[in-house]
Amino acid sequence: MSKLAKVGYGQIEPNQVTFTRDGRIEGQLPFYNVDPDVKCENGMLLAVDYVEGQITFPVASDARVIGINYTSEELYDARTPGLKNFYIGAEGYNVNPRIGFLTVGERFTTNTVELGTYTAATLKTAIATGTAVYGGIGVDGYITISDTKPTFGPVLQAIKVTDLPDGQAAVKFVVA
Repeated sequence: MSKLAKVGYGQIEPNQVTFTRDGRIEGQLPFYNVDPDVKCENGMLLAVDYVEGQITFPVASDARVIGINYTSEELYDARTPGLKNFYIGAEGYNVNPRIGFLTVGERFTTNTVELGTYTAATLKTAIATGTAVYGGIGVDGYITISDTKPTFGPVLQAIKVTDLPDGQAAVKFVVA
């Protein structure tokens, strides 16, 4: 399986979401992972662990609350501008991720996508011909594309292969 080709780190465009307005977010818990090289990117689906007080990658049949990372970018180096240069991690920016809790009907665009058995071109063709293509939680937080609905977490339907403001390929999803 391959990830959608991108330069830099994950980006997200919250096209039509309500969590940015009604407060269904979590922004006070740190991202935690035992591997210091792991990066928390915008557009990832992450688990909110209120018991342990941290944000982590989800696991199969996760009972924790799942949301999408849409952290405001903090660019401390004027030599590396752009949304693609931001991530949270041991050597990245020292901020807590902002996790939005998705509800049915919301739409967003991201390049933090694992294509599964598709390529960008075959995914575009499948969507254009009316094939139902879904996004679900991947082991590394990336949204994984599949022909079947996910069994846990949010059910995302891929509705368009498009571009981000910087011209990079992305996939637009609607929460089904």
